[in-house]
Amino acid sequence: MPILHFYSTDYEKKTGGWIYNRHLISWLDRHLGSVREMTVPICFPTPDAAVLAEIDHMLSRIEPGSVLVMDHIYGCMLLPILQRRLLRLVLIYHHSMTEERGAADVATGRDATEKSALQLADAIIVTSDESRNYVTGHYGIAPEKIITGKPGNDPAPQSAAHVSGRWRMLSVGAVIPRKRYEFLVEALAKVESSDWSLAIAGNTERYPDYVSSLQNRVETLGLSNHITFAGELPAPALDALWGQTHLYIASSLYEGYGMAISEAISRGVPVISTPSGAVASWAGEAATLVDAEDVGEMARQIAGIMADRATYEAARTKATGFAATLPSWEKNMTLAGEELRRLV
Repeated sequence: MPILHFYSTDYEKKTGGWIYNRHLISWLDRHLGSVREMTVPICFPTPDAAVLAEIDHMLSRIEPGSVLVMDHIYGCMLLPILQRRLLRLVLIYHHSMTEERGAADVATGRDATEKSALQLADAIIVTSDESRNYVTGHYGIAPEKIITGKPGNDPAPQSAAHVSGRWRMLSVGAVIPRKRYEFLVEALAKVESSDWSLAIAGNTERYPDYVSSLQNRVETLGLSNHITFAGELPAPALDALWGQTHLYIASSLYEGYGMAISEAISRGVPVISTPSGAVASWAGEAATLVDAEDVGEMARQIAGIMADRATYEAARTKATGFAATLPSWEKNMTLAGEELRRLV
């Protein structure tokens, strides 16, 4: 069956979504027939009329009945075009746009657009059982259209254990409201020890007002010498940062899975996180989870790791042991791919 994969080259390459999509497309290409890539240079945050016309022309040349795979965000952007085409549409759903942007999406009708795009799809691939439940419950999508394909894990070198000196903490992800970095800033302001640093590695250009307010809060709290906004890093630089990380912290309101947490665990790094959607269901045995509204508890857990060697060693051992149970990308993509073969 002809399979096409649509994406724009301005899709952020360091995100969990990009990494997941590439693993899935690679599996489909190897096992279900050659996948043809369809790309346009620019599509975010909203495609203009010229881009839409180009995409419409591209899709008009596709053989009816072909399988078109794309991130569900594109499905929402291109809904009027997709509704006119006789294609079998497969959407890869990482997390809700409503959860990403909040109540404003409901007010502007974007929530309805997301629902229409998901209803149009012949198959929807989600990355967790929680996302599956959200899609069926919030949007009323038939369960039989949904494939749960959890992310896999690549072998990763172990990060260096803390021996003495400064504790190096890391949080990975675009600096956007859903990641809720202000929660971490407020928590760290309550930690009495000053022998720590936090690197926030992720895109800082998508929500400039949020980034600015966050930087101002860091300065106001006197944490400028402790917290660094590293931006989106190339792979070698991010690997180097991982290599010297002693503790991973996260505070998202919602995660469709939580791939950065998975990488931390794979590297033997202790994790302290809010439950954030899917994280609680799969990482609870390996991570320390704190109430998403309890800044004080987050501060106490961070301080506890730094203050007590036995607590730190136990958390590191727990992460390392759990990492050995995480399935590979090949295994998880095979499960998703075979189910997709059945549906389309």
